[in-house]
Amino acid sequence: HVVVPIKMSSKILLEGKNVSKVYTSAIPQWHYMVRYAMTSNAGSTVIAVYGSKDKPAADAANLGHISLSGDSLKSFNVSEGTVSLVNFVKSCKQPVVILNTCSDKKEWSTAVTALAGLDYKLVGGEGFEDGDKLSKQTRTKTAFVFSKPVLLNYNQKSDLKWIAEFRSNFKAEPNEYAVIGHDVLLYYGKALLAFGSEFQ
Repeated sequence: HVVVPIKMSSKILLEGKNVSKVYTSAIPQWHYMVRYAMTSNAGSTVIAVYGSKDKPAADAANLGHISLSGDSLKSFNVSEGTVSLVNFVKSCKQPVVILNTCSDKKEWSTAVTALAGLDYKLVGGEGFEDGDKLSKQTRTKTAFVFSKPVLLNYNQKSDLKWIAEFRSNFKAEPNEYAVIGHDVLLYYGKALLAFGSEFQ
């Protein structure tokens, strides 16, 4: 059995029954971000902004939205212009939450520039928080949401014990992959002990 500790396409999982992953793929991450945007901003209109290469991300966000509320997520392709996006935000009667599914920083910069002065909240993913076009004012109303491993807590006794053992065994400080490796082995090891070859 192979356990992959980094991002990986779900198609690989479907092809090989002996492969597992510990890092979520894009679709569940977009579902999570939509859920976060909706539940933390009740009564708001959530819209997705996407670029020329990002239709799959916007579609995944839309599926997450439909699964929660039954209607379609409003989305705008900013690679084709920003007029319809700006007009929609201006005319919206409810508070607006914009979900950034743009992977191209230039396209996203165009959207942010066009939205200047309008009232909205922003939810963005990994890599988005360092966008150089985000003004100080925009950053204050922005939530950066993305899945990431929960690392060690240096204030917790059990974690400190594990850190000390790791340092002693490997003469190094445990990094993200050391922690993921430990958790994966613990999870699969326990499962194999409990179920043997019947473990799926």
